[in-house]
Amino acid sequence: TIGAGETTQSLPVVLTHFTAIIQKQDVKLTWLTASEVNNAYFMLQRSTDGETFINIAKVKGNGTTNAVSSYGYTDKQITQQPASIIYYRLVQVDFDNIQHTSDVVAITVETETAKMDMAIAPNPFRDVTNITMNVSTFETGSIRIFDMQGKMVSERPIELAAGNNSILIDELSAASYSGIYFVQITTSTDSVTK
Repeated sequence: TIGAGETTQSLPVVLTHFTAIIQKQDVKLTWLTASEVNNAYFMLQRSTDGETFINIAKVKGNGTTNAVSSYGYTDKQITQQPASIIYYRLVQVDFDNIQHTSDVVAITVETETAKMDMAIAPNPFRDVTNITMNVSTFETGSIRIFDMQGKMVSERPIELAAGNNSILIDELSAASYSGIYFVQITTSTDSVTK
């Protein structure tokens, strides 16, 4: 359901499904609503960092209906984006301009400029894993860990020497952080996510 906080009124839109799927160089976004009240439109937004979002499409809503409504949009040429994790969210706007923001969905894409490569072992892991990276020159950057909703759970600076590098990941204890995560390493010249 789109909306937040406590209210005695019904929320304007009951969002039952919001997904992003890669199709070649594009991302197909689909969402379903179980019902809508006073729904003017959805503003679809994209982010490459999970924090700053830009509007990419405005999709007309169905006003007021108790019927299931299906929506979709294709984000073209997404592999040309500068990041390998792309985040999407919906902003639902009523006819009286009240806005409600959905949860974020994240998708991993292979960028056309990826030059670094990394291996993670063991995977899956419990408490500790190791990342092996090979770079051609000395690099400084950061390592960020994201959960499946696109929320960053850890970030730290790193230095990579020319050649093979080993990075220990011990921030995700099994007791507190069970689940699936994305690891993103970003330098001044490249970014890679697994």
